Parts: sequence; structure tokens; C-alpha cells
Amino acid sequence: MKKGLSFSTIALAVGLLFLYAPIISMIVYSFNNSRLVTVWDSANSPTIKWYLALLTDRPVLDAAWLSIRVAAMSATGAVVLGTLAGLVLARFGPFRGRALLQGLTTAPLVMPEVITGLSMLLLFVSLEQFFRIFFGWQFDRG
Repeated sequence: MKKGLSFSTIALAVGLLFLYAPIISMIVYSFNNSRLVTVWDSANSPTIKWYLALLTDRPVLDAAWLSIRVAAMSATGAVVLGTLAGLVLARFGPFRGRALLQGLTTAPLVMPEVITGLSMLLLFVSLEQFFRIFFGWQFDRG
């Protein structure tokens, strides 16, 4: 059994730090009394002034409640439709439209990877054009 930190443990720690450090810094600076984001007002901070201002802002609260209602309705609808589709695919044998139903139920699982792949393709094509225009670099496509 190896002792010490492995590469995967270090990579996990760096990845989690990369994801959560900005969130933690936003939480810390949300208690700042200064109107400037980068300046900490040590004389009057920490404060909950901004949270009290948020709780008295009626349009923001109305928008938040609307978002919660829409999320609850869409989640409920997704659970009902997903459960019914799962029951149909698990309990019934072959039927007309089964392949279409399977495709419709698995498409949301595949779409993030497809969109990420297309985005990376567009990024690399634009980077190639950038380097060709500004630096005169040519890339071998073979």
C-alpha cells in the first residue's frame, strides 16, 4: 500500500479548489460593507446590509419565487414523464415507436457531450484562424 498523496488525489484537490474558491470568496465578500468589490472595509465589515437590501427588493423576490415555481413544475413534469417512459420501456415488449422513445429518453444524456464537442471544434477552428492571421502560422492537417 502506497503512502503519500497520489496524482489523482492532488488533481482532485486542485479541481475542487478551482471550482469552489470563487464561490467561497463571493460568500466572504458578500459581508463586505464597501461598495467596491475589491476593497474590504475593515472598520464596518462584516455586515448583513446587502442581504437585508436583497430581502426588501420586491422585483428580485418576485423573480426568485417565479423561478422556484417554474422549477418545481418542470421537475414534477419530468419525473412523471420519465417514470412513465421507464415503465413503458421496461414492462412492454417490442412495439411500434420503441426506438423513437428510447432515443428521446437518452438524448438529454448525450447532448452535453455533443455540445461540448461542437464548442471545442469551433474554439480550435477560431484559434487556428487567429494564429494564421496574426502570426502567419500554418498547421499541418495530416
